[in-house]
Amino acid sequence: MRKFCLINFIFVISLITVFAQEDKPKVPGIELPDFVITGKDVIAVKKSDKIKPEFVTTISENFIKPSYSPEELEISEFSLPIKKDLSFLDSTFFHNGYISAGLGRYSFPFVDALYGRPIENGILRLKFTGFNNKEYVDNSDRYGLKFGADLLYWTNIDSRFLPGTQIHASGEYGTDGYKFFASDNPTEKRSLNAGRINLNIKNEFNPNFLFDFMLDDQITSIQQEPFNENNLNLKAQSLFKVSFFNIGIAADYRNHAIKNYPDVKTGKDIFIFRPTAGFQFTKVAKGSFGVTISNSGGDKFFNPYASVALKLSDALTLFGEYNALPEFFGPAHYLKQNIYLDVDSLSSIYFEKGIQYSVSVKYEFSRYYQIDGGLKFYSAKDYPYFADSYQKGKFVLAKTDVTSLSPFINFLFYIGPYGEFYSSAEVNMLQNDSDNFIPYSPKLKLNAIYSYKFSESFIGSLRADYLSGRYADIQNKIKLDDYFDLGVDLNYIFNKQFDFFASFRNIFNTKNYLWYNYQEVPLNFLFGVKYKL
Repeated sequence: MRKFCLINFIFVISLITVFAQEDKPKVPGIELPDFVITGKDVIAVKKSDKIKPEFVTTISENFIKPSYSPEELEISEFSLPIKKDLSFLDSTFFHNGYISAGLGRYSFPFVDALYGRPIENGILRLKFTGFNNKEYVDNSDRYGLKFGADLLYWTNIDSRFLPGTQIHASGEYGTDGYKFFASDNPTEKRSLNAGRINLNIKNEFNPNFLFDFMLDDQITSIQQEPFNENNLNLKAQSLFKVSFFNIGIAADYRNHAIKNYPDVKTGKDIFIFRPTAGFQFTKVAKGSFGVTISNSGGDKFFNPYASVALKLSDALTLFGEYNALPEFFGPAHYLKQNIYLDVDSLSSIYFEKGIQYSVSVKYEFSRYYQIDGGLKFYSAKDYPYFADSYQKGKFVLAKTDVTSLSPFINFLFYIGPYGEFYSSAEVNMLQNDSDNFIPYSPKLKLNAIYSYKFSESFIGSLRADYLSGRYADIQNKIKLDDYFDLGVDLNYIFNKQFDFFASFRNIFNTKNYLWYNYQEVPLNFLFGVKYKL
């Protein structure tokens, strides 16, 4: 009854929507660029003028990117007005879909397909991805399949009912098969199955009232083990603006239903609520203040919240935020980070970031380039981290108290005559009370991608990922070698229907390790063709 009331309370607060990100299809060791695989330039709603690249590294971790829009000077809640997201279809680049296939040194084969059909005020898409990777060391072979569908629909901006509202419904399901090739039983198989249903309703068109609602349900299971998790998430937030003053409400309800070894049903839930009041002190300064309240069983949390933004000039903006909050994840969250995690007896994981703040400054020169950098800090008790299991080649979650200090910088050079460049660097000082660094958390993270259009038909990209200062144990006695992956992507447009592509990864054939004893893919390449429907 309590959960039912909480769910209904969220719905009553307001109809709001939450931003959802689609996972890109990944192939271990081969990560093709958007213009080769994902088809985002093929079927799309016209993007904003200033593109924030969704670059995902080969280690499946999103580095920090600019989060704010200086010209709008929004703080956290809603980054861009809907008029920049919803426009007319760009008919110049519109196709009904594509079929992309390739063969490589270890990828044999790789297939990616998308079919889309525009409807009145929307787009319907069907997607499929599949790969089969040969072994590069004994028992390192891997395969994966994923299929899904999504519908994007928006109401007209002159509609009498909720003009400019965007509705996005999506569903996907897939499986990832691999072996514990660095364990005492290297032929042991695991088939990790994951599905997701998501509904988003968002409106940022009305300058005085913005709302955002999301329903997200994720299921995760392991075929060979008695593990099933259902992760339900309901989020809602709204913002009401009057002159220089605004009132915001955000609510977040999560529920984990977990069936685990030895045939025990576990899982918890959490409710997070944040009311805020915002002020626009002048045309160049904003502030938002409130509290974060949560309850998860006996774990209660109450902490102030504050964010400020100051536009120092047309090009320079300063941001600051204090955002202490509880964190609440299911085992599947960590399993997707480390596929060799032993999930026996794991239930919902709760910990608190009792202190968390960030300051950053952003400089943007017209439409040419953008630089932003700053500092993040938080402290947390019972912070989960990956540790060796008593079984070789498997990992468990351990806990410790930590502090984290992370200066960072990002550089974005927009598309122009000299190409497009994005780079990110972060120093990560994540340590426990004994000043030991948390295992598998790098002290330094660097990534970069540079793309250049040699001609109307030929595009090339150079990308790099680098990790340094990682340990495999909490005592910091086992240090991992630096991780370095340099890759090249080439795409040739043969005609309106056919593209030819080539991708190269780990060009220097470095022995990279993300997890102790589990070597990543060595020098790899993939050649293929893309047929546009």
